[in-house]
Amino acid sequence: MSYVEIPTPLPDYVRSLMARPPLPPPTAALDTACRTAAALERARATWSSTVAATEDAMAEQLRSVDAFLHASAGVDSRLGHALGDAR
Repeated sequence: MSYVEIPTPLPDYVRSLMARPPLPPPTAALDTACRTAAALERARATWSSTVAATEDAMAEQLRSVDAFLHASAGVDSRLGHALGDAR
């Protein structure tokens, strides 16, 4: 691969994804001591841990993409200056 084309709005989009607020936790609960309440609590706990793991993985990927965009912008700028100086 000799080049990567980065759409102009991509850096802003990545930053907006990084700045979004976290998802609120589920609020469903039953006050009774029944099997349904226990199952609902297990489902809530599983959902919460799955969402947390997904959010962490996505945040890491977004940080990686953001770092790549910054690095590529720097390379692009340096190459642009070098081409301008060569004229």
